[in-house]
Amino acid sequence: MSATVTTTVIPPAVADFLAESDGECVPLEVNFSHAYSGAGTCTWIIGNEPPIVECAPFVYTINEPGSFDVTLIIDAGNGCGADTLTVEDAVTAFAPPTADFTMLPEVITTLQPVGFFSNTTIGANAYSWQINEEPVSEELDLRYTFPAQIGDAYGVCLIAYASALCADTVCRTITLTDGMVLWVPNTFTPNNDNKNEGFVPITFGIDERFYRFEVYDRWGLRVFMSETPGEAWDGRMADGSDAPMDVYVWQVRVKDSYSGDRVERIGHVNLLR
Repeated sequence: MSATVTTTVIPPAVADFLAESDGECVPLEVNFSHAYSGAGTCTWIIGNEPPIVECAPFVYTINEPGSFDVTLIIDAGNGCGADTLTVEDAVTAFAPPTADFTMLPEVITTLQPVGFFSNTTIGANAYSWQINEEPVSEELDLRYTFPAQIGDAYGVCLIAYASALCADTVCRTITLTDGMVLWVPNTFTPNNDNKNEGFVPITFGIDERFYRFEVYDRWGLRVFMSETPGEAWDGRMADGSDAPMDVYVWQVRVKDSYSGDRVERIGHVNLLR
């Protein structure tokens, strides 16, 4: 005696899922889905949050930064048991960084056009420095020499990354100030031809309250003194007579209006007629 028995083999449920996110800042939206298409229940456990029973794809918002384990339990409900998959650190959400920097010196001049930018960012692990939108460094701090001979403005930006898609940017305009200029000619010709009649230092960026210009003859007698920038010696002695053609000694004392440095220079000038 024999009998025929028809059996149906039900494939077991397989828990396999996809958690799609770009590793952005919180709040982070994550797309959850799986490949199972049969009957039954799907239970998700995301970090320490309450279970979510959902078999259809869904979007879950993570509001706190951190790395989260994800567990998917699929029970086909056919008595064959359930399948469970846990992926550690399946989703990572980042706290937004706060980009910031300080600059030394506080005033950059064309005479010393070097800036030191100290990174004071909070919550980042990678950086990009840009000058006028051009990348110049990925170091933590920046030392940069500006290619300037006259005062100009530059946009300095720091992009701080907690991840490739979680970043903060801070930008400041840095204006180079024309540094102090002190130039003294070596010859003048007070001969009434209206050319090069006076002898005077050329200055820029000085504190006019601290200016003193003196001229002495070869015996050390002072023939001219001024505390007014731009006031020239006309080649006359203190009594109003014409000074003889000769080599005279000059001395200038000034103060840089930006740095506060005091500068004293001594030199010679030829008086020709």
